Amino acid sequence: MQKLCSFQVAINILRIEARGIYSMAVPQPEPQSNATAPAALAKTWVMVVGAVLGGLTLLFFMGLVLLGVAGHEVPCNSIFLVNITLSLGAALAVAFLGGNASATGAINIPFFKAHPLAISLTGGVAILVIMLFVTSNLFGKESCGESVRLSCPQGFQGYAVETLKFGFCYPREGWEVDAGAIGVNAADIYLRSSDNRDIGVHFHVSLVPSAWAKRPEEYTAQTAKTWRQLDASLVQSRSFLDGRTAYGFHLKVKDRNGHERPTSVVHIYLDPERLLEVISTYFSDTPPAIVDDMERVKSTLTFARV
Repeated sequence: MQKLCSFQVAINILRIEARGIYSMAVPQPEPQSNATAPAALAKTWVMVVGAVLGGLTLLFFMGLVLLGVAGHEVPCNSIFLVNITLSLGAALAVAFLGGNASATGAINIPFFKAHPLAISLTGGVAILVIMLFVTSNLFGKESCGESVRLSCPQGFQGYAVETLKFGFCYPREGWEVDAGAIGVNAADIYLRSSDNRDIGVHFHVSLVPSAWAKRPEEYTAQTAKTWRQLDASLVQSRSFLDGRTAYGFHLKVKDRNGHERPTSVVHIYLDPERLLEVISTYFSDTPPAIVDDMERVKSTLTFARV
């Protein structure tokens, strides 16, 4: 009986040793971890995509700044497209870079340690909302207003300057429009007679000096003083064109050849900071029909309702 017990103990010892050898020989599966979720976001291409998107968004914004400095601002009807482009670019960049940083362990936020996708989505949506708010204020929330609506008399055709919200009509025959650079703060448009290009109407838009802003009558009076140096008999007047106050003065000047040229200048303020000068000039022997055409052109000036 004692031998049998000893034999049973030996058998049990062999079984225990066999189990140990088996466990060492057969690889055991490693415990599951939550590291598989961030693996995709921890790759290099994710960070590269985020950096590229951020760089393109920055370049796009810098391009808008340069265009604005050059006088080419974003058209009113396209402001929302610019806003959404900047906002989506910034949001996607943050989504990719934020998710990658979390996956590689650079971001340690409670409740999101094992969920970089959640960080990426949360950060991207937050930046999208913030950027939409910022860009909508950056580019203004003014209404685009109406376009210039010209109603030209028979035999006349229209010319609208949508950027500056004004336009005019001129005869279909005998006159030519020569437009220079047109921006939001400056423009030069010449309407010249086909027979004599020294006869015509010059539409000039410029910024009012800051010292004279919101003081239209005083600024026009100061300008008249400058013109009066060329003709002491200068005559000032005040009228209305398409519902706007028009400050005018008439004088006679001499050109470089010594020819006397009757000249009419009209000041119309597009807003407190921008001035439209309409300068018409001709010669003393200019046919009355041409002079009448020039007056009719000025009378057709039309402004958009904003």
